[in-house]
Amino acid sequence: MKKNNSNIKIDVFNDNIVASVPIISQGKFRCKTRNNFQEFGIGVAPKSDIISENAYMEWQIGYDCKVLDNDKETTLPNLVFIGSNGKQKNPYELSEILYYMVKINLIKKEEIDELINIINGINEFLDEKYKINSKIENNTFINNLEFYKSTITLPTFNMIDRFSNVIIEIMISKQQFATGVQPMVYLNIPISEFENGSKLIGNNSKNIPYGLFKIDGRRVELFKNLFICFGMCSKKHNHDILEILKLIKNN
Repeated sequence: MKKNNSNIKIDVFNDNIVASVPIISQGKFRCKTRNNFQEFGIGVAPKSDIISENAYMEWQIGYDCKVLDNDKETTLPNLVFIGSNGKQKNPYELSEILYYMVKINLIKKEEIDELINIINGINEFLDEKYKINSKIENNTFINNLEFYKSTITLPTFNMIDRFSNVIIEIMISKQQFATGVQPMVYLNIPISEFENGSKLIGNNSKNIPYGLFKIDGRRVELFKNLFICFGMCSKKHNHDILEILKLIKNN
């Protein structure tokens, strides 16, 4: 089954799923390079730059989309839930992958029940507990203009998958269209973790436009943890994630 849009493409097989991740640096995908996960990461232009061994894809992974969203095409348009904002939504990206993981028996329905219980029991939310800190420093002159310098710290949390070098990253950021903060969830996939990683390294995305991310038994814990991480981001996320899990369980 192939998803034909500008985001990921999903192919479902008998015992695994392959997500084709676009090797680009725009929108929700960023090709970056770094020596270790504690570094911020330097952007790469993968269409023109040679992709190195320490490159990775930063995927701002989502889990839902509005019904009839022209920008986000879901493979599950017939599955609908009501989001925390009262609008009709479809499963998307992460939720689609989980749906197919259940369908091909990578994840048992009993495990969905366990996830529901875990996420339903979360009472500590990142958007309430953490804030963006600003440290005022000395004034400085740049091009003969005086500025008052401050350093802003964005609390960031990394969870390394124990079966691979794939990392779940949660960064506390400013809300884009409102006041306050919002936790942003990223899935950071080293180029070497793609099935065609050896072909990508030393090449560019003009020649190889997608990284093939295989989802099999060793990825189960990773995707379950992604749902838990979203469930702890905020009460709104928690509500939506629970509704999606119930939807998948019943379908």
